[in-house]
Amino acid sequence: MLKIINHVKDYLNKEVDSGYDTRRINIQIMEILTELLKDYEPMNYGDEEDGAMDTSEAAVEERKQEFVAYGKKQLQIGKLGAMSLVLDVISDCDPRDQETLCAALELGKQLLNGGNADVQELII
Repeated sequence: MLKIINHVKDYLNKEVDSGYDTRRINIQIMEILTELLKDYEPMNYGDEEDGAMDTSEAAVEERKQEFVAYGKKQLQIGKLGAMSLVLDVISDCDPRDQETLCAALELGKQLLNGGNADVQELII
């Protein structure tokens, strides 16, 4: 994962004569990282029919564990350089490249989702 994050950082705003669309690959990498985090994102537990939430002790404990796992995955990906990647793209990307900027912003949004203080510390 570190290698793909560094790939985006290294080749941001650069075209590599490899026969591949570097910009598109960079966008796809950020989209994949975003989706990976979404896989860990805790579900909405409201019952679709009446809006009731299971408040049993077991259900509450399960939700807590999901939030803990999500926070750990956010921090793991953030520490591998995804948070600094987001900042690099925002500050260095060609402003006309809206698709790359949007992919970076979505990744940043997912990294910070839930107010993860440990990931916020990576920004400083």
